[in-house]
Amino acid sequence: MSGKNKSKNNPDRTKVNPGQAKANSNMLDDDPDSITALRNTMEGISKQIQALQTDLKADLRAFKDDITIQVKREVSELRADIDQKFATVSTDIQQQSERINANQARTEEVEAWSAEANTVFLELLREQRRMIEKLDDLESRSRRNNLRIYGIPEDTEKGVQTIDFVKEWLSTELSIPTDLQIQRAHRALTAKPKPDKAPRSVIVNFLQYSTKELVLSKAWEKKNIKIGDSRIYFDHDYSAGVLQQRKDYAHVKAALKKQGIRFQTPYTKMHIHWAGGKKTYNNAQEAAAELRRRGIEVDITPKEATGHSLLERLRSTALSSWQRVEGRSAADASRRARKKLQDFQHNTSEGGDAHRGTE
Repeated sequence: MSGKNKSKNNPDRTKVNPGQAKANSNMLDDDPDSITALRNTMEGISKQIQALQTDLKADLRAFKDDITIQVKREVSELRADIDQKFATVSTDIQQQSERINANQARTEEVEAWSAEANTVFLELLREQRRMIEKLDDLESRSRRNNLRIYGIPEDTEKGVQTIDFVKEWLSTELSIPTDLQIQRAHRALTAKPKPDKAPRSVIVNFLQYSTKELVLSKAWEKKNIKIGDSRIYFDHDYSAGVLQQRKDYAHVKAALKKQGIRFQTPYTKMHIHWAGGKKTYNNAQEAAAELRRRGIEVDITPKEATGHSLLERLRSTALSSWQRVEGRSAADASRRARKKLQDFQHNTSEGGDAHRGTE
């Protein structure tokens, strides 16, 4: 700052003297060697600058080439690595696609087989129900001449044959003078109960169905029949299936008795005498539903709690929202399953015809 001030304060020091500049110019003109030396120096400097430029260009070119080669090599390696990974990914995708197609084909096969198997299973259940009903009907027919007597204390017939005891007791108690033609009489084929348990029933087989009906009608007409202090009851000899269906009415009977409504249970049906007339119900579930509709409370039995039979549950399951995938393999599986069902039905019908031919 002081130098600047000095320059400003002393303008004569910075101002070029025209006479002195002219004198210097005259000196250069008068000394050619100095001019030549200066020129040579400038030329040397210029050559050095040119050489430096050439060297810099060569170095830059070499550096550029190195960088280009290195970039190309890395790009090539990167491309090869990408190609390899892409090939691996493509292979994996192809394998996954093949697995998915195979799984879809197997799923279609299983779906088709399951649908046809359900159809076969439902048909078998229906056939089983029909066979059970036929067997139950045959068993019931074989019991038509049988009579069950409930409440006879154990060992009442001690010392004599059960059939002899029953013949004498029925003839005396019911005042039947004719021969009852009893073929067999025995206790129910179960273990002898303990003294505090209900005694086993007595099963009586008559030669004539009309004789059994006569004894049963006289017993029901007399109503109050006793042996000692034990009340005696008479009923038909039902099969296990029919007996279970009649037991299912127990809760309905209790509700009707509580309301003072008259009813009857012939075989497996129920007649209820409503104020508007008699109505018949095929099973306990129908009767219970009618009572609930009329505002009468009925206890739910275990069978009612389950709602439906196995066949009905399977039918309701078939109505679910799940839909089967359709495809060529599914159609093939469906045809195969349908053919198996037809073969099974054909073999079954042939077996039934052969059995009927031997009878």
